[in-house]
Amino acid sequence: MNWEWDLTLDLNTLLPPVLYFNMSIYEVQIRANGEVFVIPLSNEPISNAPFGVSGQVLEKASVTYVYTSRTGCVYLIILSLTRGGVG
Repeated sequence: MNWEWDLTLDLNTLLPPVLYFNMSIYEVQIRANGEVFVIPLSNEPISNAPFGVSGQVLEKASVTYVYTSRTGCVYLIILSLTRGGVG
């Protein structure tokens, strides 16, 4: 198992079964010269949506979090939700 799968299971447990979700997590790095890099951290999808569903969605809600760790790392977390799923 990997952390992406664990997070997918957690979200499946916490969110209502009538919702599809997709989460993306990035590390934000700012170089000394001011360049900003946004680096994807997940190698596997964090989602319960069937492949291809996102292009067919008429409505979705998204929230963006910026998290700064105690060590100063900055993470960008995007969670998108739409109706669907089982229920």
